[in-house]
Amino acid sequence: MKARALLEQMASGIEGLLAVSLVGMDGVTTDLVTLDIGFPAEAVNQDVVTAAKLFLYICRKGGGATLDHYLMSCDKFSVLVAVAGGEHCVAVFLGPKGNLGRARMELRRYLPKIAGLMEGAAV
Repeated sequence: MKARALLEQMASGIEGLLAVSLVGMDGVTTDLVTLDIGFPAEAVNQDVVTAAKLFLYICRKGGGATLDHYLMSCDKFSVLVAVAGGEHCVAVFLGPKGNLGRARMELRRYLPKIAGLMEGAAV
């Protein structure tokens, strides 16, 4: 199964979703599923990765803890980000009325599949 198909499946289960993206740790968008065409997910993706790298650094400095996910929320959207393997992040963008609990559940459900697919592609 391709990454886009997994992202589409994940997106279908999240109410209030704006977009979901798979981004390389170099900031390049690998795949993007957009439900709100006005939301600039691709423009934000590089900053999502920059923040993930910062949080990974903080985890290492904090005794080698692993980063599960991070959440950034503002008045227009929220983004839930998790590292998929070592070289990619999955970013789930929610609108103000998005279902964060459901987004977390779907991210936990699909992240291992996406990470496995990305690790297999890197070999």
